[in-house]
Amino acid sequence: MALWAAKIAAKLILGRMPFRHQLLRRLGMFKHGQMDEATYALKIFNLHRKATFPDGLPTDFSALELGPGDSLANALIAKAHGAKTVYLCDVGHYTTTDIKNTKN
Repeated sequence: MALWAAKIAAKLILGRMPFRHQLLRRLGMFKHGQMDEATYALKIFNLHRKATFPDGLPTDFSALELGPGDSLANALIAKAHGAKTVYLCDVGHYTTTDIKNTKN
């Protein structure tokens, strides 16, 4: 069996076990993207901002992020850019609550 197939099988099995997501993330099994890296999060925010509002953000805009994964970085970035409201929608509570875990 290829390594990638074994990894997917392990994720399917571990995902059904009653472990907390934070424990599995620490083991490196369930990391939801790179948004906990500040430079990457800002790059992605600016990419979407430029594509959506090439002439600049409107005042008092609202932001919606579907599937924020492990990080609240986009919410913080949107608020710093003037978002009046930020909505984060995901299928579960995966965000880290320890700000020390955020990477620069």
